[in-house]
Amino acid sequence: MLREEKRNQTDLGRAADAFTREGRFFPDEIALAVVEHWLERHAPEGRFVLDGFPRTLVQAEQFDDRLAKRDGGVEVAIHLELEEAEIRRRIESRLTCSQCGHPFSERVHGLREGLPCPDCGAPLNRRHDDQLATLPERMKQHHQWTAPVVEYYQKTGRIQTVNAAAGSENVFAEISHILEGETK
Repeated sequence: MLREEKRNQTDLGRAADAFTREGRFFPDEIALAVVEHWLERHAPEGRFVLDGFPRTLVQAEQFDDRLAKRDGGVEVAIHLELEEAEIRRRIESRLTCSQCGHPFSERVHGLREGLPCPDCGAPLNRRHDDQLATLPERMKQHHQWTAPVVEYYQKTGRIQTVNAAAGSENVFAEISHILEGETK
């Protein structure tokens, strides 16, 4: 959602980009506005899955309040658990297409920065917030802000934890199983 806002040079995209360039999470108001804007366009009714949101307790509480007005709420929150050393290895290896936004891994896909994207041919780059210099601040913010979100959803019985080190196919299968259970 955010990359779409940035690509379209919206006010929200420009405001959020100023924070991500420094490796910082953007303020709750921006995150909520980006998600609401997306929901209005892509999911005015019905179900949807969000990745990487909410990241703060304020976002979780306000999002629940807003969803309650839509005749629903967060049914399940999935917490992907991964050791910090592996997070670092993955971020060090992550490349993103400058045009289509598709992510790749140098380790997994054997690609390098500057090579053409296998999907669209545009150059592969590192995201501004994937620089090693910004990683310590991102990890600090993650622990500070995300732990209360996990606790919030634990208290409401809506969280499922998935071992993100289990490999992409296993993680996908486990998340699918969780979501299928929620839809019945």
